[in-house]
Amino acid sequence: MNAQEYKRNAKDNRYTSPAAIEPITGYLPSFSPVMEGGMKDSFYARYELVRHYGQTFGAKSKNKKQSNEKGVSINEISGSLKLQVFEDKFSATEMRNAKDELHGIVKLKLNNKAESLLVENWEMESFVKGVPETRFIENGSWENDLLIVKSKNTKKKQHTENRLIANWSLLSILSSGKLRTSDAFVFDMLENSICFPNQRIMYEGVIEVPISGGTMKLDSYAQIGWGRVPTHYLVDSDGRVQLITGETVSWALKELINS
Repeated sequence: MNAQEYKRNAKDNRYTSPAAIEPITGYLPSFSPVMEGGMKDSFYARYELVRHYGQTFGAKSKNKKQSNEKGVSINEISGSLKLQVFEDKFSATEMRNAKDELHGIVKLKLNNKAESLLVENWEMESFVKGVPETRFIENGSWENDLLIVKSKNTKKKQHTENRLIANWSLLSILSSGKLRTSDAFVFDMLENSICFPNQRIMYEGVIEVPISGGTMKLDSYAQIGWGRVPTHYLVDSDGRVQLITGETVSWALKELINS
């Protein structure tokens, strides 16, 4: 009976369906989509990191800033992503803020192979802000299906089965609209210096998303694969990736400028 009651409540609540927006339903009423710029060429983008901390339970919710509507996600902004994309390379600076005020920062510079957006080589630097002894640097390259990652004291090799694409290069691929009418897009994904094999992105269709002042229709793409929680990319009709949602960490587009 409890399961039946939950399903009934979820069906009646526009903020818990479909799965693509469940992790950020508490954030969406204040979300204003970026309506200028594009992601098909060179661009600068800034995203907010939106964390998920469970759900509200109606009148029993202790979080006064959160909606009392049952089943709405509790969200907090706790980081940012700054992304500069060119034709065959990008740089990204990601900051994740912890509640103990220790801010983790990852900087990435990556070169892609022209047009295909396949990974060529990169450098990653990570550290905790204000704690210089945590600084760590890795360099990597990919050629002939062999991934090589080097740091000061280590070197590791990994054979890949599919084309290798960096996670932030997916924005340009999704922006093109080519995946909307294709079969599942299969690839190995590089996130910082970690390779997640056998990933696939599938087009799910158009969904209506509640936003500040109304609703917006967005194309929904779902990514599933080894070692990753399901991730959804919500793309508007002009190819802007407005939202990237995961189980506990999501990204919301806040600024977009073309070079």
